[in-house]
Amino acid sequence: MQSMGLMIYKTLIMKKITVLLLLLTVLGPLSDIRAEGNKFNIALRSSLSMPLGKYGSNNIDGGSFTQLGLSFGADGKWFFSKKIGVGIDFNQSYHPVNASQLAKAMVAADPFLSNVNVRTESYSITTVTLGAYSSFSLNKDLRVEPKLLAGIMFGETPFQLFEPVYFLTGPDYYKITSSKDAGFAFKGGLSLKYCFNDFVAIDLNADLTYSRLKFGFNDYSGVYYKEKDIIFLNLGIGLVINIR
Repeated sequence: MQSMGLMIYKTLIMKKITVLLLLLTVLGPLSDIRAEGNKFNIALRSSLSMPLGKYGSNNIDGGSFTQLGLSFGADGKWFFSKKIGVGIDFNQSYHPVNASQLAKAMVAADPFLSNVNVRTESYSITTVTLGAYSSFSLNKDLRVEPKLLAGIMFGETPFQLFEPVYFLTGPDYYKITSSKDAGFAFKGGLSLKYCFNDFVAIDLNADLTYSRLKFGFNDYSGVYYKEKDIIFLNLGIGLVINIR
């Protein structure tokens, strides 16, 4: 009985040693990764926001007549190695509508319309995305950081008021109320970061964002829908704060 108890005790010791070795094998490389990286940073940025494709087109058939707008955002990134990290990005963009071009296109498309006055708000686009970041050193102070993210886009179309003048008879005014939708979004970007020291940096950034949204509207016949490919390029500057 004593020898049996000793064998069980030795077996338990061997199992503990095996588990300890496995933990060291797994955690050893991770500790090296943490020693190389383990840096969290927060970036605050402002950008010019350029609508692209049909979203930025002045075509009455599917265009949104959007113009260069403004964008504001922030992101938080954790680099678990010198070159690879993960993070989350928030961005708010406003794209004004070119009312004069919209009015010209409406007059050109309607033979009974002699003139129209257009009053309109801006498109409002909000994105929340997360994904992978990379960081490559060009020299001691300069780094290039690409990113590839996915998440959700919230879009809101503008409220618009139209005051048409017809050759014959027609309404004095009509309006299109704003509509909202949300959809899956992609974002790819690149930033050039200059580090003043270990804690503060500035970056020049370029982000391309895309989503396909479906907006619902009401008219005399009921509800109808318009699908829009929302795509825009943000070019801006940001303040980066590193937290070790």
